[in-house]
Amino acid sequence: MSSEPNLQELADALLLGVERLKPLPGLLTTSDGADLRELLLLYLKTKVIPELKTAGDLPIFVGVQGGANVGKSTIFNALAGKILSPSILLASATKHPLVFLHEKWRDTFFPESPFKAMDCQELADPKDLTIQPERTDLLYFKFHQDSDLEPYALIDSPDFDSALLTNLEVARKITALSDVTFFVTTSQKYKDRELIFRLRQLMELKSRVILVFNRVNEEIVFNTLVDDLEEVISLKEADVSTLRLPESSAAHPEEDLREALKEPFQREVGELTSNEIKPIIVKKTLHRVIDRVGELQSRYLPEQEFKDKLKGEIQTSFNEELIHYRDKFDLAFPEETLAIQKILGMTELSPHLRLPASVEGGSNVFKLVAIGLRKSAETARDFLVRLTPSREGSIEDRPQALVEYQQGRDDNDTDRVLRGGERLRMKVESFCRDHESQSALSKQLLNHFFTTEKVSEFPEQIKEHHQKLLEEQPGREQDLVDKVERWQDQRKGLGNLIFLFSMVLKVFAGFTLAWVLPPDGLFNVINWAFFAFGYFIAAYLIALGVSYGVRRKIAFKKRRVECFKATIQDKWIQPLEASTLELLSQEEIASIVRVSEQIEKHPDMQATEAKSDS
Repeated sequence: MSSEPNLQELADALLLGVERLKPLPGLLTTSDGADLRELLLLYLKTKVIPELKTAGDLPIFVGVQGGANVGKSTIFNALAGKILSPSILLASATKHPLVFLHEKWRDTFFPESPFKAMDCQELADPKDLTIQPERTDLLYFKFHQDSDLEPYALIDSPDFDSALLTNLEVARKITALSDVTFFVTTSQKYKDRELIFRLRQLMELKSRVILVFNRVNEEIVFNTLVDDLEEVISLKEADVSTLRLPESSAAHPEEDLREALKEPFQREVGELTSNEIKPIIVKKTLHRVIDRVGELQSRYLPEQEFKDKLKGEIQTSFNEELIHYRDKFDLAFPEETLAIQKILGMTELSPHLRLPASVEGGSNVFKLVAIGLRKSAETARDFLVRLTPSREGSIEDRPQALVEYQQGRDDNDTDRVLRGGERLRMKVESFCRDHESQSALSKQLLNHFFTTEKVSEFPEQIKEHHQKLLEEQPGREQDLVDKVERWQDQRKGLGNLIFLFSMVLKVFAGFTLAWVLPPDGLFNVINWAFFAFGYFIAAYLIALGVSYGVRRKIAFKKRRVECFKATIQDKWIQPLEASTLELLSQEEIASIVRVSEQIEKHPDMQATEAKSDS
């Protein structure tokens, strides 16, 4: 009997499934511009899995977040009781988050941190927080011995609304990581659209959100700002605390703010324990993940429909090109004619009409007679061949001529295959461009499969592969002439019997026709004409029989059609289908949905839900 997987195992399985998904820009973009896949990975890697693996034995993370130049680092320093983070009059000064926590937690994060997605380093110089803005995986730590702050880990965060997109990416990670958030704003920024959106996110995920209006001196102005903000976002309904901090004229305003923050911090955070808030926040985050998985599935369904349509378009276009290639097949196969001529030569007099060399060379008359007899026999044989259905072009009866002809024909065939492949590629590319605005998969294929580089490589790939197929897997028709010649050389005795049989058949047919047709008798001109006609008819029937016996044109065409199919399938259709599978696997989506449903129904989730409600 198998035991039910625990929540951590399910979270690990969900993480693995999401990691297998390939990013599809456009498809997975959330309303705030985030990548939906990356957002799921963020929640799972940064919050859910570390908390589950450590059984919640982590400090309470208190994030200080907000817009640019609202005084986040100043408030962070005030909470910490010392100058740790650069607090200068320069927007977006902080590029990397700084975690300030008690020495007792050192072994928890070093040398091995529970945050596998972050590069955790101990801060050596505060300037490190402002350099390497391209790095979004750095998480700096600073340890202290202040017992009052022992349960907490204060986090200074980059801003949400910086021109640097890397700042936003890092700030999202702190949003996921924090258990409690001090959201800092000012009278100038409190209704900025981006910051309102981030505040809503925090309210959905966090146990406590303290909205700090910094640099607001008058109470009446503070109340007006809060009431005004209430019209945009319901603070009371979400139980968001509000706090006013007046502007300080001190050289180091952290000293004034530290006193102003002592009581609010104790009131909002001091009574919290990890056992109480972390399961609730993990549950909230998992619910958010499950919601996003549902969104992920709904986003993928239209893409699956496009994928099915694309598959149909590929198959239809491929079939059209295959039919076009097959119906317009015009490659001549003169090897067949040459082979028939060679076999028919065994049934004619020409091999036997050779005078002795002494006689033929001794007289020009005898030589001319011998040549004339042979030429007459060859002409008659060629004429018979022309009357058979096997006539497929002509070629010189010499090995080099055959090789040259075959090479030229293969080159011509390769060009025809390439033209068919180009038409197929353009049809499918046009189909993708028609759906580019509706399908992220289509856009991704255009960006990765139908690029200028890929298109330029396409002709050479088709040519090389088709030529390789023709060389590696030649059809039986390729060596037809060689086989006939070997058969003639190896079976000379049988060849003589075939000659005698054919001659008897032709003479018999001639005499029969001359005998049965009037006038009676066998020695007048008309009877000899009938004899010649009967002889010719028998010769034609022999030629026809031989042509059917060695005909390879059908096999030749079939082989070339198979090579066409294999070339297009191997070098274009299969790579394209592999690209769509790599980018979009319905089975992987279904697996992620199944795991998320298991998480939602898990007893630990239900117990946390009840605890949260109570």
